[in-house]
Amino acid sequence: MIDIDGTFSYSKTLPVRLNNNFTNALLYPNPTTGPLNIKLTDAVKTNTTLVVTDVAGRIVQKQAVKKGMFSINLVVNTLTPGRYFVSINDAQQVIRQSFVVIK
Repeated sequence: MIDIDGTFSYSKTLPVRLNNNFTNALLYPNPTTGPLNIKLTDAVKTNTTLVVTDVAGRIVQKQAVKKGMFSINLVVNTLTPGRYFVSINDAQQVIRQSFVVIK
């Protein structure tokens, strides 16, 4: 930390342990002109809904996701070009990633 008078001091260093129990998602192709493939590292734990929002936060698409799914095919060719966010709210976490639609 640096003070206004230019003096500085170091804070105590603390170890951080990351919880690696979270599911990751791979979205491809990204950017896309057609279907978007979503591959999950772990199966979805409960029946849920995948939600696609635009940059303004408006919901533009929803799709059911069944328990046990590892792979999701999302049709996005009806969306206007731009950046979007896909969210899957599982029982224990929210998976959220962005993708880009191009024409």
